[in-house]
Order: sequence, then structure tokens, then C-alpha cells
Amino acid sequence: MDGEYVFKLDVLVHTADSTGLDINGTSYTLRTSPQIGPHFNPKQNRYETRDFIAFNGSKTKKVHLVSRENNKSYDKDFIWSGIAGKYFIELVIPSSIETINKAYYASNVEVGDYLNAQAKYERKAFSGSDIQDSYYMYFGPRNEKELKRYNVSDKNGWGLSGYRVNQALQTYDFLKWLENILKFFLEQLYKLVHNWGVAIIIMTILLKVVLFPISKKQSLSSLKMQELQPKMKALQDKYKNDQQKLNQEMAKLYQQAGYNPASGCLPMVFQFLILFAMYDLFNNYFEFRGAMFIPRWIPDLSSGDSVFSWEKEIPVISGFTANHLRILPVIYVISQLLTSKITQYGQPAGQNQTTMKYMMYFMPFMFFFMFYNAPAGLLLYWLTSNILQIFQQLLINKMMKEKRAEKTASNAKVQKTLPPKGKRK
Repeated sequence: MDGEYVFKLDVLVHTADSTGLDINGTSYTLRTSPQIGPHFNPKQNRYETRDFIAFNGSKTKKVHLVSRENNKSYDKDFIWSGIAGKYFIELVIPSSIETINKAYYASNVEVGDYLNAQAKYERKAFSGSDIQDSYYMYFGPRNEKELKRYNVSDKNGWGLSGYRVNQALQTYDFLKWLENILKFFLEQLYKLVHNWGVAIIIMTILLKVVLFPISKKQSLSSLKMQELQPKMKALQDKYKNDQQKLNQEMAKLYQQAGYNPASGCLPMVFQFLILFAMYDLFNNYFEFRGAMFIPRWIPDLSSGDSVFSWEKEIPVISGFTANHLRILPVIYVISQLLTSKITQYGQPAGQNQTTMKYMMYFMPFMFFFMFYNAPAGLLLYWLTSNILQIFQQLLINKMMKEKRAEKTASNAKVQKTLPPKGKRK
């Protein structure tokens, strides 16, 4: 049917007599295509996936396929299931799920080095001379625009409804609402600038502006915590053998200082939620596929950038680089190092300094190896966020320096009003 990613498969079986068809409880096996594009090498394409997914009417179950996994049974209930890649999906929707005996999934290599990714369905044995089974097959993009058409009967040519096939989307279930909000604003920006890369940069800037008060509050909260550290340490030493009394005195100290311990954690939790939602959105957004940002350097936001490529396989190096020299991960690591350095500037020395130095120097280099082949759209978001974080942190550092100076001046003023130590009562 024109304009549809769903086709209907009718299976008719006729036997010469009325004995039916029964081969160990099965009449026939239906298989999806052995591969789903593009070509997938799990050693190089770390950000591509092959999964068996199934939906039972309320929850989606996903099974990640690993190399050379052969015919594993899926014994849970489902109303549709299939094979999903990052951007494309194959779904099988039986018109009568009761006829299915068992479902299987496999990823064994059958041809060359092409990783198989296949779903198989056993139809129950039958008696009689004739049967007719119908299946609706969705073979198409893994994006909400196309998938949700098959949730409402008047939106698709087959009259399908109620199957909720958009549950096949790649998303964090508990953050789906946040991803949808971010996706909406990203799409509105694209309509204005007509370039997904520019839309990512603008959206990142807007997010930083919106979240700046939260970052500021978190930093000021950490400053308040630093001021309370000596008193907290004194209470911990005094009541080290009485946890209940310690908790009471600590609560009293917080109340007197007007400090809420959760004020430093909640902003961080919210920012992490944004980070996870943006990661999932930018890593799986179908519209980034083939979307150009900068010609010759970033021609496709769904794959890594490339300034030079080669064909000859180089041991170890080719496995890591996928035969591409990329600049975006290098710039990202430099920005991450600068961000970490500026964030720690002015922080008081303490027992956590060794851990902080580890985080500051080791983690960015670990990220370099982890994200070298990451989609350019995802790295562009992180890089823009880091650059903005540098300027934001410089501003916050200046504010905190002024706050410390004000506190020092205030303490000095109080000390001047006090009588000499020898005359204090």
C-alpha cells in the first residue's frame, strides 16, 4: 500500500488430506530478514545496536543481541515483537497471537562478517486441510512520526489501532516525558534555522541559561557547606559515640545557619536528568541520520566526524578508530579538562583532592576512548555545553570570591567590636 511502512502477509496452507500439519507441535516457521541495515560491526559501531523487542500491551521488553547468539527462546507474552536497530525496525504483529507457539531471536553470523539479527516465530500445529494466517509487518524507520500512525485507525491505510507500536522507540521510560519536551523545542528551533547542528547549539545555550540559577544555587550551597565544615567536624568529634545526638545537633546547626543539605543535591539530580534525556535523544534521534552540520567535516550528525579516512586495516588502531581521524573528540576532551580545572579553581584543599584530581585528569581521557566514535550530534551537544560551562563557572567563581571576601570582611568587623581576649568573660 502506497505511503505505508506496513504490509500484510497472508499465509495459506493447504494439505492434500485432512490430517493437518504437525512437525513436533509446529506447522511452519516465520522468519524476519537475517539483517537490518546499515552494516553492523559490534566491535566498531559501539553506538549502533541490535535488539529483540516485544510488547505485551503494557510494557516493552528488550533483549540486547550479542554476536553468535543462536535461536534463544522468548517465552513471555507479547502482542507484537521484532528486531530493532538504532534507526530502523522490523515488527511482526500477528492478527491472532494465539496461533503462535514460540518466538525466538538469533544473532549468529550466517554470511561473511555480517552480524545476523533475526526473529523467528513458530506457528502451532493444526488439523484439517486448510488454514489462513495474517500478519502485519512494519519494516521502516524507528521514529515516532511513522510508528504512532499505527495507533489510530484513521491515520493508516490498514485501519490498525490499539497496538501502541510507538512503544518500540528507543528511550528511557522514566524520562520519556522530558525527552518529548526537549524534542519539541529542538524541532521548533530547526524550523527557524534549518540546520540540526545549529539547532543543537542554540538549544544547549538556552538550557544553560535556564539552568544557570540552579548551578548558581548549587555553588553557593557548597560555599555555605565549606563555612560549616569546622563546626560539623567539632560536632562529629564530640558526639562520635552517640549517633542520635549527633543527628540532632547537626540538624540544629543547619537550622541556625539557614542551610538545607538537600539544596546542593537536588539541583545536581535535575541536571543529571537533563543530561540523560539529552544523551538518549541525541544518540537515537532519527532526524539526525544524514543531517549535515559542516560539509566535509561533519556531514552526518548520526555518525562520528571525520577529517581523514583510510582503507588499509591497521591492527588495534583500525578497531578503535574505524579508520577515521576525528577532531571533535579531541576538542571535547580539551574542553572537559578546562571545565574541570576551572570548576576546581579556588576550592579549599582537603582529603578529597586526590579523588578530584583523578576525576579531573583521568576521566576526560577515558571519555576520549569511550566516545571517539560517538555520533557527532551527541559530541556537539557535550562540547557546546562544556564551552558554556567554562564561561558560566568563571562567572560563578567570581561571585563566590566576592562572597568569601564579604564574609572575611564581616568577620573582621565583628572581631574589632569584641574586647581583647584577656578581657572577655
